[in-house]
Amino acid sequence: MDQEQRLAELESKVRQLSRRRSGWRSRWAAVGAAVAVTLGGGTVLHFALAAPGDVAPTSFVPLPPTRILDTRPAPLNVGGFVGPMGAGEIHTFQVTGVAGVPINATAVVMNVTVDQTTGPSFLTVYPAGAAQPPTVSNLNWAAAKTTIPNLVVVKIGAAGQVSVFNQSGKVHVIADVAGYYVPGNDKFISLDIFSTDVGGATFSPGRAELAGLRFADGANNESSFHFVLPPDYTPGGAIVGSFTWHTAATSCGVDWKGDWVSVSRAGQVHAREINPNDGMTDPAPIAAGATANVVQTATFTLSSPTSSFTLQPGDSYTFGLFRSGPDVTDTCVVSAAIDSMVIRYD
Repeated sequence: MDQEQRLAELESKVRQLSRRRSGWRSRWAAVGAAVAVTLGGGTVLHFALAAPGDVAPTSFVPLPPTRILDTRPAPLNVGGFVGPMGAGEIHTFQVTGVAGVPINATAVVMNVTVDQTTGPSFLTVYPAGAAQPPTVSNLNWAAAKTTIPNLVVVKIGAAGQVSVFNQSGKVHVIADVAGYYVPGNDKFISLDIFSTDVGGATFSPGRAELAGLRFADGANNESSFHFVLPPDYTPGGAIVGSFTWHTAATSCGVDWKGDWVSVSRAGQVHAREINPNDGMTDPAPIAAGATANVVQTATFTLSSPTSSFTLQPGDSYTFGLFRSGPDVTDTCVVSAAIDSMVIRYD
């Protein structure tokens, strides 16, 4: 199947989706910016959460408590760092892209616990990459063999990470994420997701280790995504996509690539481009998990496929994403699954 025929078929699918979803579009005009998101078990996923113009300094999003750090040895260990932490030691760990915390989160809420202490000390939790607060403590204890928890709200630092400092003695540290904060004026778009022709990605529902939008190894597995730019989109503004993914393999990379973009507007104005260098950057980075099923995050940008076509509210935007399985940079010999996809806009 040549590229022109494939694009024509995809555009036909988008038109069918648009006809089936006219009720959603009229609701969107009233409801506004929407959050997209979690994949699995269906073919069209969306739900609206926020009205255009809603602005708040931050918005709190609760999560089911999930352990993201435990320095105790296996089988209790979580996060890969085996302690205890020593006197003056700093450990930095990932919080975005883990346990449902998105990459645009600005702060995280955790229940932090110290265990098996050897003597008096304190723990400081602070943003990764920032200067360590010299006199600030989040947990304090005065004796050996103590277990003490405390709720901690901390700004997320460089690369979506948080650092923890132990003042003296030795201690094991446990962190359970309970929620996060995002900027109240962040704007998101809901997505239609549909597989393409033979060889496309497939949905794997349920709670299996590769549940999600599944891309097999050894071939160019593709999926297509569609959204409509909402009424509060700024003409020509930035559009940034991000998604989280994982594999069941260790220490290997997945080569994600942009495939094509197509933009339609009422009145039959249309622009399309098969070359991903026009309209879509390749998702970055090509990430490698040190352990199986560690969630990775990849980002990309979307824009007009031609310099003479300025994106406007109401434009229908479709883009393709594929895993370049045969590429030498794709070293995972198992499937990779996309867990979530988010589109943000100005």
